[in-house]
Amino acid sequence: MLGTLKREPEAHDGRLAPAVLIIAVLGLFKKVFKKKVKKKKAEDEEEEEPEDKAGGLTKKDLEDWANLQRVLKEKEGKAKPGAVEAAPERTGPSGGPSEGPKDYGEAKQGYNYLFEEIRPRNTYICFFDMLKRGDQGFCITSTYPKKVRDMYSKDYPALEELPIYWLSDWYGASQEFLNIGQEEKTLRPARMEFEIMKEVSNFIKKNRGKGVLLLDGIETLVMDNSFEKVISFLTTINNMASANMCSILAPINPGVFKRRDRFILQKIFDEVRTFVDDDISTDDD
Repeated sequence: MLGTLKREPEAHDGRLAPAVLIIAVLGLFKKVFKKKVKKKKAEDEEEEEPEDKAGGLTKKDLEDWANLQRVLKEKEGKAKPGAVEAAPERTGPSGGPSEGPKDYGEAKQGYNYLFEEIRPRNTYICFFDMLKRGDQGFCITSTYPKKVRDMYSKDYPALEELPIYWLSDWYGASQEFLNIGQEEKTLRPARMEFEIMKEVSNFIKKNRGKGVLLLDGIETLVMDNSFEKVISFLTTINNMASANMCSILAPINPGVFKRRDRFILQKIFDEVRTFVDDDISTDDD
């Protein structure tokens, strides 16, 4: 009986040993597997770019932003090379910071230019640039000459010596009435085919190869004459200028003209410089 009892535990211990070993091995594998899974998860999290919960920014976005700030600081300090050069600020027809003037390059002598803009600042600047290189200028404008000198004297200090004719029905303006130091020379719009044509012709013939005429007032001429007559007049003086190697600069406000009339005006000039939207013209009837 005692012998039997002694043998049974031996047999029982023999059966339990493999099971204990298997459990131990499984526990070890489980621990190793957990470590591998944890390591893999950490690697995956490092590969992924975490988003910023506030702004939806990734890690790369934040790095790019930091690089941009560095470049801007280099630009402000002007101490380190490699800074991104900012685009130059543009000034417009009215002199504001968000509009033109556009750089079309130097105007060519003997070519005629139509400027499309609300206010003719770009036309006058181009005119002054041509005078600064040695060309002879003549200005016919519907704006009172004293105002022209006040507006552009900083752009062209020699403006006081430039002949400026006032395109106006105010004929023979006197010094007392206008309270100015000299009598302004006037040209009546209705006398376009006579007075104005004569003055333009004399100027072009006298300044062959170096004359530049600024004709600021096409809208005024159209009001006092028919559009067809103005086109005929412009065609004549353009041809006269080209034959004598002179130039004509003429600004218009395209919003005043019908689309068809605007295209006709564009056709009779050598080059058109536009500083407004193309759809500004009024619709044809």
